[in-house]
Amino acid sequence: MSNGGYVMFDCCGLDLSSDAEQSKPGIYADALKAIALNKPIYAINCTYGGKPSSPVPVTVHVDNGTVIASANVLQMSITSADKAKVTNLTA
Repeated sequence: MSNGGYVMFDCCGLDLSSDAEQSKPGIYADALKAIALNKPIYAINCTYGGKPSSPVPVTVHVDNGTVIASANVLQMSITSADKAKVTNLTA
């Protein structure tokens, strides 16, 4: 049995519409903490072209030290250097 609930993962203003690398101090450590809680994760404080786009349900895992968060057709890669890059998987 689980105790229910969910995690709100702060994406620090990450622009989901941009494929440029974005620096977001602290985002990597926060992502690892969210994963460790083993609950559904919602990414908050995201934008899409400057407009609020939150909360976003994400599936998150770690691959070779990089946090990968997937939300529908968007995939966020977050490195230990607090660099985030969004990839549109349909592009």
